[in-house]
Amino acid sequence: MRGQIINSEWNPGTGSAKVVKATPYGTFIATANVATEDKDIMNSWDGLHFAEMKCDIAAMREKAKQMRQRAIGVENALKALENQDDLDLYTLDKLERQVWAAHKEADRHRENYEEARGAYQAYTDILLNRRRELRKKVNRINPKD
Repeated sequence: MRGQIINSEWNPGTGSAKVVKATPYGTFIATANVATEDKDIMNSWDGLHFAEMKCDIAAMREKAKQMRQRAIGVENALKALENQDDLDLYTLDKLERQVWAAHKEADRHRENYEEARGAYQAYTDILLNRRRELRKKVNRINPKD
């Protein structure tokens, strides 16, 4: 998601990352905390990346809400204009198409949000498993005796 990270913090003692990100849809704050079983592979890069992903997902949710509100607004405008006597069929048809397009766009953004929200956990699991594999390879090459 487009936007600018305003602030990011990593606390190695607690394994907590915090990101504040401004987007066209608002400013979002998200934290990512390392799980107990992942303390051996924790790092600032992954923690901040996961927190930023949470900001992006929150921004996608807000965008979906705004697109829904837009669709409702276009539909209300159509309803208000439908009762006018001087409204020609061409204009009415164009407005109906706008309502359809606005609802379709709102649905698409809602689906994108739900997909991203559902994929977050799978993505973090895959990335953390890769970190574990890398840690094992490093320990085999350079064992700590």
